[in-house]
Amino acid sequence: MNILVPMDGTAHSEKTLNKACELAQKQDAKLTILQVIEATYYAGLDHDYSRAITDMRVAKDEHFMSIKPILEIAGVDWDRRLESGDAAECIVNTVEEDDFDLIVMGRHGQSFIDRLFNTATSESVLRKADCDILVVK
Repeated sequence: MNILVPMDGTAHSEKTLNKACELAQKQDAKLTILQVIEATYYAGLDHDYSRAITDMRVAKDEHFMSIKPILEIAGVDWDRRLESGDAAECIVNTVEEDDFDLIVMGRHGQSFIDRLFNTATSESVLRKADCDILVVK
């Protein structure tokens, strides 16, 4: 079994990762941690775009290093992917490309822009993904 675990860097994402590790242990599954740099929000703003991308990549790397011990302690098979673009689209595309059986994701980790426009990433993934989804509250 292959489980995709999108991580957004929020405190709630650790709860989501713990649930995914629990499932992976029970099902002898492999976890793929997906982090997305949502650079589209910064396009056209009056600042250094490449610096913003670099800063976001560093922040994702730092977040991953903070959650890596959870994976190591759980003793599950895992890998990490770092993508750029719209989070929901990256999640759905990753599922389609790599044939995942399950997505385990949180519902509270929406960005400020998502809240502003009232469109949560998890809701979009629920509508578009072709595999089972566990949304952790």
